[in-house]
Amino acid sequence: MRRNGTGALSRNAKTPEPVGPWGWADITVPTNIGIREQLKVYRVVGFSECTYKSGKRYCKCKKNPYCLWGMGDLMWKSDDDVGVEAEQSQNRDQGQIVGLQNLGNTCYVNSLLQLWYHNPIVRPAILRWKPPAHTVEGNKEYTPECAVGHLQAMFARMKSSKQRTIDTKPLVAALQLDAALQQDAQEFAKLLLEFIANELELSDENVDISRIFKTCFTGESHFQTTCENCGTITLGRKEEFKELTLNIFSTLHDSLQDYFKEERLEDDNRYFCNICGSKQNAIRKSKLLKLPQVLNIQLMRFLFDAATLDKKKVMKTISFPEILDMTDYQNPEMSNGDQEYDQNIPKERQIYRLNAVLIHNGRKVSSGHYISHIKDLVSGGWFECNDDRVEKIDKKGYSENLVMKSEEGEGGDEQQQQQQPQPANNNPKNLNPSSKGAYMLVYTKQEYFTGGQPDPEIQDYLLDMITKEDTLIEAEFEGKKRAKVLELEKRAQRQLEIDLLFKPKYAQAQEESTIQKENDVKSDGIRNGNSKDEKFAKNLEIESLKSQLMGTDIRQPVLHLTPPAVKLCEIDFISAEWLENWLQWQVVDLPPIHNNNITCRHNRLKPPRKNETNVSYKIIPSSVADVLYQNYDGLRLSHAEAFCKECVKSHCELIQAHAKLELDAKTVAEDVKNCDNELARIGLSSRFHQNKFLIGKESFREWKRHAKGIIAEKDRDEDIEVVDQEEWNLNQELRCVHGNLNILKGTHKRITVERMFLLGEYFPNAIWYGSGQPECEECSRQATLEYNYVEQYKQFAMKEKTRLNDLVRGVSRPSLYKPGEYYMIPTEFFNTWMSFIKDARLYEQLHHIPTAQLLCQQGDCDCLIPGLKFPAEFVKTGNDEVEEVDFHSVVTFVRPDELEILTESRSIDTKISINISMDPNNHGKMIYKYNLGVCEKSAFEWKEALVAHKYIYVDGEIFVRRVEEDEIQDSILEYDDDFLPPKMRRGDDDTNGPVRRSERRRQSRDDKKYRHIPSSMVLLEFQNTFLTKDFKAFCSDQHLYWNKKELSDIEKHMTFGQLRIPEGATLFIKIDKPKDIDEAMDVEETTESTTVERGFSGTALLQSNFIARPTASPTTNGLS
Repeated sequence: MRRNGTGALSRNAKTPEPVGPWGWADITVPTNIGIREQLKVYRVVGFSECTYKSGKRYCKCKKNPYCLWGMGDLMWKSDDDVGVEAEQSQNRDQGQIVGLQNLGNTCYVNSLLQLWYHNPIVRPAILRWKPPAHTVEGNKEYTPECAVGHLQAMFARMKSSKQRTIDTKPLVAALQLDAALQQDAQEFAKLLLEFIANELELSDENVDISRIFKTCFTGESHFQTTCENCGTITLGRKEEFKELTLNIFSTLHDSLQDYFKEERLEDDNRYFCNICGSKQNAIRKSKLLKLPQVLNIQLMRFLFDAATLDKKKVMKTISFPEILDMTDYQNPEMSNGDQEYDQNIPKERQIYRLNAVLIHNGRKVSSGHYISHIKDLVSGGWFECNDDRVEKIDKKGYSENLVMKSEEGEGGDEQQQQQQPQPANNNPKNLNPSSKGAYMLVYTKQEYFTGGQPDPEIQDYLLDMITKEDTLIEAEFEGKKRAKVLELEKRAQRQLEIDLLFKPKYAQAQEESTIQKENDVKSDGIRNGNSKDEKFAKNLEIESLKSQLMGTDIRQPVLHLTPPAVKLCEIDFISAEWLENWLQWQVVDLPPIHNNNITCRHNRLKPPRKNETNVSYKIIPSSVADVLYQNYDGLRLSHAEAFCKECVKSHCELIQAHAKLELDAKTVAEDVKNCDNELARIGLSSRFHQNKFLIGKESFREWKRHAKGIIAEKDRDEDIEVVDQEEWNLNQELRCVHGNLNILKGTHKRITVERMFLLGEYFPNAIWYGSGQPECEECSRQATLEYNYVEQYKQFAMKEKTRLNDLVRGVSRPSLYKPGEYYMIPTEFFNTWMSFIKDARLYEQLHHIPTAQLLCQQGDCDCLIPGLKFPAEFVKTGNDEVEEVDFHSVVTFVRPDELEILTESRSIDTKISINISMDPNNHGKMIYKYNLGVCEKSAFEWKEALVAHKYIYVDGEIFVRRVEEDEIQDSILEYDDDFLPPKMRRGDDDTNGPVRRSERRRQSRDDKKYRHIPSSMVLLEFQNTFLTKDFKAFCSDQHLYWNKKELSDIEKHMTFGQLRIPEGATLFIKIDKPKDIDEAMDVEETTESTTVERGFSGTALLQSNFIARPTASPTTNGLS
């Protein structure tokens, strides 16, 4: 291979045909580029083909500009019946029960709202509530101001709104609930009813409603204790209840019997009988004095095993009647004062009808979903309320009885469910409904279903609010409907466009499938035959049929074989990015056809680069392009006029320039290597310097990269770093500041004059220095002076090192526990001095000892910093900040003779001396005497900063020790106060020495260490995160002690810093013994980690601060 006169690379006759779109660039003169080369560059011909494999297409769609396969065409096939569903009206039918929108994990809110809305007592009471007068006065729009107002508005929407789904955001926001956090439905029911009752008490206008809420859910009970010795019956005080919490048995009757079963009081739990005057065995049982109008029965589905700290769900099936007789569970009122019941008083029958069932679906504690089954007060039928979906349970209308689904429990079949249960019998043989997920049962007295109060009329301010909301929603629906119609029209138009481009493809694909089937029929002969010619002939026949389908003049889109010819007058080039958006079903509004990403600076089609395998454009028939540009407009690139010959020529020159650069780089590298070999052979002589020049090592390494930058400047689209030649030049490192040859210290190589001229072609302003040229005289003189100074420093350092050998080696050093007279110097100065002694060439000599930084900064007093006057383990390092550092990291002790040597050639601010001696009256105690005093004002400030700093830490350690109550010790850790003046410290005088860490109280091996604890952590969070898991106990069973005092609930809501618990402190914990869970209970095991739940803390339902409480309720974070 050699170069011709034009700079292009010429090849001999044996050179193979060039491969690739740019294979011709090395052997073609740029001025001779024609249409043939442009067709290859733009991949109109000679592109990478899409292939067949096992009857499937495996296309290289990004390489083949003709291939559109897989860009989104399949979803637009006309025979796939792909369309846009029309917007359906959200209006509900007459009498239809509305659904409630789930805001994330608010299924528990929706289920309870449906449950209380369909209660014959709660709904009328809420609808009759009267808001404050100022909220409904005048013509202003009504906006609820309290939770009861939002609840009333919600009930009014559920009754009168036209919408089939109601948004619960206003009520959830009023209650300050976190929509992303699932909560326990039972706990929410208790808190919501209590919260509403409390808000109703605040208004004088709603006294009757407040009384209804107090009485309809409240019953009374008491304990009856019978002495086994004398038979005396003692009645306990009356207690109110709002729900009955029952264990789960096979039937509700068995659960009630378990709740009211007798309890024997014996052994240590015996009862003191006033008649007998001593403790006696007794029998105690609970009795109901008064039953509420609405009986709320809560089933204990979720239990907590205190031994394993695991939550478990009881999956036992329980059956419950639709009509419940509670007469036998109620005691009549007493008629005399002898504490005996009058058996002649007839019992009033207490008949309840099932009104709602709350169900928790899911077998695990930490996942699940709440739904409710409610009985409609108007139709009398049962409905399943599952958020926004409300369905009638008995869809065929055979019965108004509750029919549970199989996944919710084992119930009877449809025919058996039609049988009416006996009102006074809870026998499971009556085939009552049953469920494995029933969580709460709501029974209401039967008279409210027959003679209950009708719903009041919706008040005007609520009707106005609902009407406005419905109008806005209807307007929004109409807008969406119009937008959907417009979208359908746009999609229909695009369907026609896509069919125009892709229908030939589908027709061809169908024809190819037919051909393949015919080929398979005749394949037996090919498989069994031994002639390869027969198989080859059959393949040629198939290829011929495919070629006929494609035609001979124009290449159809997405065909996978090369056509015999291409007519440039019938093709267009279009952006693949825009075309892909055009084929996307979800894209409705398309911008004009933007071909900016495929055009060059000449507004023509940008040619793909040599190193680019993918193309950013596609080739489509001009007939299809006519339709597209008529509908979408844009810059059109058609036929051969789209080709940019200037860009093709420029890139061809660029390819040839890069090829030339690679050859030149090899030539220069070989020349430098030959010069190095010649230097090693003959040395520096006049013969060697002939016809050679100097080249810097850095320039030799970097010239090729900078040359690429120079070449890249010729092409704006080339992605190569462009180097600013004003900042870099060849051999610039060889020129000194005086403009002469710099001192050569192995920073150069030699190169011949021919190769230097070759480099000059790339760098016309290169700096030329001949081999053997003398160096700059001024630079040489300065180097000599610098060398002499360094030698003087080295000699001075060696002299001080010899005289201060002990100080340098660190032997025979003074300390706080070694008697003698010493001087203090800053450790920072000492470290810098040691660096100078070790290497005088890199470090300067210090001429001053800054002992002033060890003095107090309060005014002009010449006193020591408190931490230095009385050495402690904490040393003050500034006016505002306190850091925990080692004493010797601030101060270094030197002997008097060493200080004298150091000050021979250096000045010093103030000499600070310390005299250490042994106390003759106290063996082992040291006496410290200083030549300077201490500032009391600075000492006070230092103590305050130190104490505050002691309780501020980010990554501290806390120890916890489990003990019994009589083993609790003083857990406080006091820091030493020896840094204080005599009147401020606890000791006798100012001669107290420092207290070593080894003298402090050691930690026990049984202590649990907790690292990375910040002082800003709340103690209760510390319990929830660590102690609950490590000690297998809830926060309610943990008793924490600090400084021999049990921490209260209020203190548990404070941080470690607020409690003044320092880092490294030890807390003592006492654990109450856990109660065992009933092992006979049918529970669902879980291996999930247990955490104390936050519950409804921070919401409007709990106005106080967060108080964690153990609960067996599920926290279902998903599936809602």
